[in-house]
Amino acid sequence: MELQNVELDDWEIAVDRVVLQEVIGRGAFGAVWKALLKETDGKPGNRTVAAKCFTRKIMYEYQD
Repeated sequence: MELQNVELDDWEIAVDRVVLQEVIGRGAFGAVWKALLKETDGKPGNRTVAAKCFTRKIMYEYQD
């Protein structure tokens, strides 16, 4: 998958910190995954999170 925007805002999480594990839900706009969020700066431990992954079709429809 090609990264579309490599610049991150303060509230955004870098994609390399997210490890997708399993799909926990699907809908018209994409899927929700159970994922691990890796810590930054070498801190130990991970946090279990939900990650929304939009379908490619929906992403292209909303681009300017």
